[in-house]
Amino acid sequence: MEFNLRILTPMILAGNDLSRAELRPPSFKGGIRFWWRAMQDEMSLKKLKEEEGKIFGDTKQKSRLSLRLSYDMQAFRKLERPQEEKARKVVFPPNRGRQRGNFNVQAENTKELVDLFPKNARQNIGYITYGTEKRKYIMPSDDFDIRLILKGAVSENEDIYDALNFMALFGGLGSKARNGLGSFKLLNNKPFDYITKLRQHMQKSPKSYTAFSYKMQLFETREYQSWQEALSVLAKIYQSSKKDQQFPKRQRKYIGYTGKGIPEVLRHAKSHFFNVVQNENGNYKGLVLHLPYQYLDNLGLERLDEVEEQRAYSYAQLAFNELLANHSDLNRIPL
Repeated sequence: MEFNLRILTPMILAGNDLSRAELRPPSFKGGIRFWWRAMQDEMSLKKLKEEEGKIFGDTKQKSRLSLRLSYDMQAFRKLERPQEEKARKVVFPPNRGRQRGNFNVQAENTKELVDLFPKNARQNIGYITYGTEKRKYIMPSDDFDIRLILKGAVSENEDIYDALNFMALFGGLGSKARNGLGSFKLLNNKPFDYITKLRQHMQKSPKSYTAFSYKMQLFETREYQSWQEALSVLAKIYQSSKKDQQFPKRQRKYIGYTGKGIPEVLRHAKSHFFNVVQNENGNYKGLVLHLPYQYLDNLGLERLDEVEEQRAYSYAQLAFNELLANHSDLNRIPL
């Protein structure tokens, strides 16, 4: 499988050198692995990890999935870039022409991410990018080739293909990917009916890990002419809904909390995935996918009332989804 990929929103990721943004093949493989796992219907984590290890590798076996990135530097130089991108520098291997192989793409930039947006949108953007203000990023409009090779059954290749598409539609790459950063598009992809694909997973029950189930919800915005507009609207939706007076502060921790203030075993990643996609007409829109999970399962809690805590989590998720559904900039898509 070989795809051409275009970055749609700033991608915040790095290697050992945090002074440069760096796009590395392992980042892609990790994203594909996450969405492959989300597609599975295995209740046992032990069994899930066994099947996962057969494809992606583990301590006992090598990965059967290889991934290569390439980049056309000549095409990059021909791209017409808006004024806001001219301060940016891209660093590549010294060879000319199209680069093949397992290499990394690095970028340097001098502007803070919020400065790419109009002043009236920067407060919302600052909210969804909190903690990454000084990080370097790769700008939108960069095109890459990605080649996936899986030595396995046809069904496994189909799962990898679906996982890559789900990652492009809902996941993204890098820091704050669940907030709409690091969105990308598969340019030479065959039509992927994600509504039908999601509906095929609607019969599944929630797991103790992030996965598709009958409880998932999908929302979308209208179309916008730029990625800045689409991402700004998603940022406004997330911040205004989370801080809505009808959504008590005590419930916000259940939307996603990794910081201090609650027991470590209750810390969990956000189960809402905000992402920007580009339609065939060139316009952009926002998607919000909610994948709730049984985040207290298999933790062996003794001093906490798991039933009450899980009930509070579920109630907060439902309340937040109702705020999203009633937001003027967002529509619920029936699944």
